[in-house]
Amino acid sequence: MSRRLIREFWWFAFRWSAKANLAHLAARLLHNVISEIPSKTNGDAVNLLLISKQGLAEDAQAAFGADPRFRLFAFDKVNVKALKAMISAFCPPTLDDHSYKTDDPATVAGKAAYQAFVGRVWQRLITYRSYDAVLSANFAYYAERPLAAALEGFGTPFIPLHKENLKTPGLEPFFTSFYQDRRGPYEGRCTLVYNQVEKRIQVSAGVLPSDRVIIVGMPRLDPVHAWRAKGEAPSGPKQALFFSFTAKTGLPRIPRKYDPDGLGDRDVDHGLEALHWDELAAGYHRAAVIVARQMPEATVIVKTKSGKYEVDAARELMAQAGEIPDNLKIVEGGDPLDLILSSDVVCGFTSTALLEALAAGKPIVCPQFAEAVDEKNLPYILDMEAAVSYGRSDDDMAGHVVRHLQAPRVVVTDLSPAALALLEKWTGNADGKAGARVADAVWAEIAKGPRR
Repeated sequence: MSRRLIREFWWFAFRWSAKANLAHLAARLLHNVISEIPSKTNGDAVNLLLISKQGLAEDAQAAFGADPRFRLFAFDKVNVKALKAMISAFCPPTLDDHSYKTDDPATVAGKAAYQAFVGRVWQRLITYRSYDAVLSANFAYYAERPLAAALEGFGTPFIPLHKENLKTPGLEPFFTSFYQDRRGPYEGRCTLVYNQVEKRIQVSAGVLPSDRVIIVGMPRLDPVHAWRAKGEAPSGPKQALFFSFTAKTGLPRIPRKYDPDGLGDRDVDHGLEALHWDELAAGYHRAAVIVARQMPEATVIVKTKSGKYEVDAARELMAQAGEIPDNLKIVEGGDPLDLILSSDVVCGFTSTALLEALAAGKPIVCPQFAEAVDEKNLPYILDMEAAVSYGRSDDDMAGHVVRHLQAPRVVVTDLSPAALALLEKWTGNADGKAGARVADAVWAEIAKGPRR
């Protein structure tokens, strides 16, 4: 059975159980899709349930995988959209992550009915196996928020390990308003965030009080620090890695899952919807093609996010440079860490992946031309400062990359002060110990018992 058919099967099964008000069936189905993640545990280990997706899975493994206090269970929310299927039986399709705060009577009633139903599902679910806490990847997932509220009522912590933390100076005021006006206060126990910027936004927006937004750092950076300390170098042919981006990467936007009026980004205030990286994205992807042509003995990888749109966009941008060489490969989705570690030089623009490459000690080249030198756009760029080199055009960028590919491989075990400062600012993890901070924070919340 194809992955698409599997997704459709589970969607139908969970939605039907919700429409029929069969909490016991939904609980049984949910139990069937939850699996244990191998980890070191002792006899007194607590059970954690992960509503898992890329990012959270890697963070959780780094935080809990070697900690005997925890036993990990998870279901893949990307392929089994259990909660989204169930909430669709109660709420209109206009409800999403970006419109959760609403006064619409039908939506308010639907959220209340869904919360009551999913609370009954939970009570049935824990008759199969108890869970001491639930972890998610973001406080704002609309289908999870009523579950968070229900669990808080039962005294079970629902804790997002908030993986979206890259808010540039231009995005900070946008997201403060966005959280306040569209997402509203969080109903779960607390949030764990990577950095001070994300905490400041959540507290200022009224998502949670300051003592319930806990800075822990990015756990999945821990194994990168450990790998770099070993002093290993890539083997095999030289490799350049380009992280693809689109015309709207890192810019203020409100994506919609349901957009019958075609509003798209047009409800973003103050004309911000007009911002774009059209020329920059085109020149950046041309640089990848140029490198592949100039270095036929090397491998050039263009890494896109999952989804047909992202892959098609990358292909179209590279096609502007003519025929794509055979040594240029597109890799879609998945954890980029292995690609970073096996590469000799990494390129990107306003991406968390650049911080992972920085922690790995990799040479980094960023584009700094076209819209990226326009003053009005500067607040929306992740400034990598002196820790990276910059291409001033597509040809200049390609030249930087080619020189790194032609140079002897160098092993970096100790990061520069500039690199460490950037990692601390944006990932909260310059020491490789974020996983321990996450584990201790979750353990403390479980030990507190019901919040009063």
